[in-house]
Amino acid sequence: MARDSNLSRLIPVFCSLAAFILVMLALLAGNSPGVLENYDIISVNTSGLGKNLVDRLSSDAATPTQTTDDFCDSLGSFLGKACDSATSAVASAESSIADNLNDIGNDIADRLADELDIRDFYSLHALRICEGDFNPDGRRNVTECHSGFAEQGFSIPSLLTQTITIDIGPLFERNLSLADLGLTQDIESALDSLNSLLKAFTIIFAIGVGFTGLSLLASVAEVVLRNHGSGLLWSNLVIASLAVLFVVLGGLVATIGARVAEGKINDLGESVGLSAVAGTGWVILVWIGAGLMVVVCSYWAWATARMRRARKAADAEGRKPEMDMRRKDGLGQSLASRAAKRRAK
Repeated sequence: MARDSNLSRLIPVFCSLAAFILVMLALLAGNSPGVLENYDIISVNTSGLGKNLVDRLSSDAATPTQTTDDFCDSLGSFLGKACDSATSAVASAESSIADNLNDIGNDIADRLADELDIRDFYSLHALRICEGDFNPDGRRNVTECHSGFAEQGFSIPSLLTQTITIDIGPLFERNLSLADLGLTQDIESALDSLNSLLKAFTIIFAIGVGFTGLSLLASVAEVVLRNHGSGLLWSNLVIASLAVLFVVLGGLVATIGARVAEGKINDLGESVGLSAVAGTGWVILVWIGAGLMVVVCSYWAWATARMRRARKAADAEGRKPEMDMRRKDGLGQSLASRAAKRRAK
């Protein structure tokens, strides 16, 4: 019985240790290129930006086409056939030109992306914002990670302020920026909100990680010191509760915020080739860690309640509750026997 009770005291140690490892991994994911890169909070795919660039730039110059069927019919049989043939040839030429313009537009978009140093994707982690390109097989290749808390913090919307001049022959020669790709203020605001989300989450979550580590140390101290005093039990309960509070709160901020941002960016960015995906691997790490800390908190709540019951029983019999706890756990038996001998004398 005492052996089982002693083993049960290891539950908060192992659970808080596992929780601390998981939340630390969630906090440090993406800290440098290649480090748990797939465990992002949200990633933004910018590889399709600008594929409709020529359509956007030429939309102002476009004029409505007039039907020629009635005109061709009015010319008679011979001239009408010639008119129809000419009309078909013009339509075919227009289609070919449109296809060529699309190819040119895609080439311009690629050149614009290269000039502005736009990567294929940007992934947001707790402490970093990473960027990179897609490999031919579709896998992500992270090239650089930026601090989300630098004085001049890196942000995706900061790219919108850049402009370059691209000469594309007889079609256009003008200053271009990402705004020409159709990125509106609403999209910029949605992207900018990711930085606010990142900072708010990281501050809350880092506090939760700190309390999780402190809970681990307090749990180890309780086992090593073999102390069932109410002070240490209450301290463990409070620390574990704070760890649960901040880890869960940080997880909610990031999870809900990422989902909302994902939906908003996808709705606003669909027409300009911009998309976002909220992370799932990171969510799993955080919520398993939070669940383990709930177990730790529940254990200390149970231990504290048991201590209070022992205190009430001891008060009724005039004994110290800590001694009753030690007897029930098989701890301090030698001290109890010595006290009994002294009372017998």
